[in-house]
Amino acid sequence: AATGLYEAEASRLARAVATLGDAHPDDLANWDPRLAATELQTAARVLAPLAGRPLLACAPGCKMQANDWEQENWRALLRRLYKKYPSFGLVMAGAKEDAATCEYAAMDWGGAKVNLAGTLSPRESAAVFSHTRAFLGTDSGPKHLAACMGVPCVCVFAARDLPGVWFPPGKRNQIVYHQPECSGCGLETCIVMKKKCILSVTVDEMEQALDRVLTQWIEA
Repeated sequence: AATGLYEAEASRLARAVATLGDAHPDDLANWDPRLAATELQTAARVLAPLAGRPLLACAPGCKMQANDWEQENWRALLRRLYKKYPSFGLVMAGAKEDAATCEYAAMDWGGAKVNLAGTLSPRESAAVFSHTRAFLGTDSGPKHLAACMGVPCVCVFAARDLPGVWFPPGKRNQIVYHQPECSGCGLETCIVMKKKCILSVTVDEMEQALDRVLTQWIEA
């Protein structure tokens, strides 16, 4: 009640096996995937074209229609962010089927960028994210990988699940989440309400959320 958030799924699972010991899911160090040297080397190689720049990662794809913020929103957001942060390099990420969406979303990014969707393993993606200042995305696998590396996540969430259950671990994240009257539906495909929850999130809100994360980095 104090936070408006429900128990995170990781915390629930840890509590379910607490007789074996405390997994301490709130300690971000316990999410460390212990990347191999070869995985770190792959990340350095694919990021070479962006060397010397601060980096943003963006993974606009997702498996569920209900979680899709749609490519026009992502393109508008990245267009704005390039104007505000032209010195940054952009890393697009995701699965092979997300490559076209990534290409479209990043079309107006006039600076250095790479589209790595479908070219890396999950662990190699995590290694890439470790080089970035912030991660932009949806409720998806790449979000979890970025959070495991301690990268602040700026995520747009549908309200199909209760708030907090699938939010990424870490205290520097910015989650944009609206709760209309149909929230908590659990639907993977939303037709009747036309994805009211996630599509009510504006480009302005996501831009401001990233601004808050980068302000923390600049002040640090």
